[in-house]
Amino acid sequence: MSMNALLDEFKVKAASPKKQLEEYKAQGKKVIGVLPYYAPEELVIAAGMVPMGIWGSNKKTIAQAKEYCATFYCTIAQLALEMLLDGTLDMLDGLITPTICDTLRPMSQNFRVAMEGKLPCIFLAHPQYRRPTFGLQFTMDQYQHVKSELEKIAGTTITDDGRIKAALPTIKTLREEGAKVILMAHLGRPKGKVVPELSLAPVAARLGELLGVEVPLAEDTYGEDAQAKVAAMGDGDVVLLQNVRYNPEETSKDPEERAAYAKKIAALGEAFVSDGFGVVHRAQGSNYDVAADLPAAAGLLVEKEVKALSRATVEPERPLTVVLGGSKVSDKLGVIENLLDKANRLVIGGGMVYTFLKAKGLEVGTSLLEEDQVETVKGYIERAEQNGVELVLPTDIVVNPVFPKSDEDIAPEVVAADAIPADKMGLDIGPDSQKLFHDKIVDSKTVVWNGPMGVFEVPAFAAGTEAVAQGLVDATAAGAFTIVGGGDSASAVRNLGFPEDGFSHISTGGGASLEFLEGKELPGLKVLD
Repeated sequence: MSMNALLDEFKVKAASPKKQLEEYKAQGKKVIGVLPYYAPEELVIAAGMVPMGIWGSNKKTIAQAKEYCATFYCTIAQLALEMLLDGTLDMLDGLITPTICDTLRPMSQNFRVAMEGKLPCIFLAHPQYRRPTFGLQFTMDQYQHVKSELEKIAGTTITDDGRIKAALPTIKTLREEGAKVILMAHLGRPKGKVVPELSLAPVAARLGELLGVEVPLAEDTYGEDAQAKVAAMGDGDVVLLQNVRYNPEETSKDPEERAAYAKKIAALGEAFVSDGFGVVHRAQGSNYDVAADLPAAAGLLVEKEVKALSRATVEPERPLTVVLGGSKVSDKLGVIENLLDKANRLVIGGGMVYTFLKAKGLEVGTSLLEEDQVETVKGYIERAEQNGVELVLPTDIVVNPVFPKSDEDIAPEVVAADAIPADKMGLDIGPDSQKLFHDKIVDSKTVVWNGPMGVFEVPAFAAGTEAVAQGLVDATAAGAFTIVGGGDSASAVRNLGFPEDGFSHISTGGGASLEFLEGKELPGLKVLD
C-alpha cells in the first residue's frame, strides 16, 4: 500500500473513532485507549488486546471537558477527555494515561474523577532522567505496573513460561540451520471458537523476548494472514500461528475432518517437527494428522522427555518413589494401577488423599471426595500390601472452614489425619506429614512427582507442596534422578521459587507424562515411528 493510501485510510479512521472502536469490538477484541507520549502499546498487544490512540479531533468542540479542566490544559488533553465524556469511547476496555507533561499530570486526576467506576484507568508516570540507575528502575517498575493492570483487564497472562523456554533449543537449532520456523500451539480450551482472551499474542511477545527477534503472530492458523506471513519469511525467521484450537477441526473426533484440516496447515511447510510433548497423548490435527502429510521427526524436547521418563519406567534405580497429588484419584487411576507392580513406594497427598482416607474408614469432613472411587482405592490399598509397595499417607492435615476465596476465608488449623472435623475441609498436608514425605523422597534413587499436595496458590496451604519440592531438590543433590511430572507440579516449583536445575527433569506435559507412566501408547509419538 502506498503512503498516500495509508494516509487516506488513517484520515477515515481518525475521523470516525467510534466506528473504528465498534469494528474492533465486533471482531471480539478488547481495546485499550492510549493517550500520546510514550504509552507502551507493545504491552497492550502482548496482552492480546488492541491499542487505540486517543487524542481528539479538530472537528470536536470542548464542552463537558471544560468542567474538569483548567484553562492552561492543552487542546489534545481536553479533546481526549471530551471523547470519553460524550460517549464516543464507551466501548473501551481500559485507558492508559502517561503523565509526562505538565498537562497530563493533573489531567490524570481528572480522568480518575470523571471516569471512576466506568473505565479502568492505568496511570503511567515517567522519570525526568532515565539514564541513571534509579531512573531505569523507576521506568521498569512503572511498566511492570502497567503490565499487571493490563493482564487484569485482558484476563490473560503468562504465569509460567516454562514450556516456551523448553521449546527454545529446537527452535534455535532450526534457525541456525537456516530453516524458516513456523510454530503451532494452543492456549486454553476455546472449543473451536475465536476467544480473544486465549490469543497467543502474549506467547509471541515472550518468545520474541527470549529469542531476541521479532516473532510475528498470524491472525489465523492456515488462512490468508498465515499464508502472507509465511510467504514473507526469510531464512531463520520465526512465525507463530494463531491458537490452533480456534479451529473446531483441531480436536474433531472425525479423522477425515481432521485430515482435511491438517492438509491446509501442512501446505505452509515442508517438514514437521513434533516438539509439543504436552499434546503427544492426543491425536489432534496439528500434532498427529500433519505428521501424515509431511516428513516428520521428534524435536529435542520430545526426545529429552522420552529419555527422562523412560528412566522411571525401564529398569529404574531403586528405591523408586512415586509422589501423587492433585485433586482427583480418577485422574491417576491408570498410573496407580501400573505402578503398583513397579514402584517401591507410593506417596499420596493433595485432594485425592481424602478418597484414600475415606477408604480406610476415616472422616474427611467437607474435603474433596470421590465417593465412586472408594471401593477402587480399597483394592489399591490391598494390592500395595500384597506387592510389598509402601503406601505413605499423611498423618496430619491442614483444614479450613471453607475453600478460600479471600483473605477473610483463611483460618487454617492442623489436625490429625484421623480427626478431621465434619464441618471442615482439608487443603494441605500438615507439618508432620511434610517431614515424613520429605524424608521418604530423600530416601530414594528415582523419584517421580505429579500433583501438588494442597492449594499451593494460597500461601497458607502451600507448605506441603514446598516440602515435596524441597525433598526432590535434596534427593537430586544426593544423587537421585528426580522428575517433576509437568502440569500443576511444574507450575508450583516455578511459582514457589525453586531453581529449575534443582531437579533432574521438569516435564512439559502433565497429562502426557501421566499416560507415559501408565504405559500407554501415545499417538503423537507413534505417528513418528
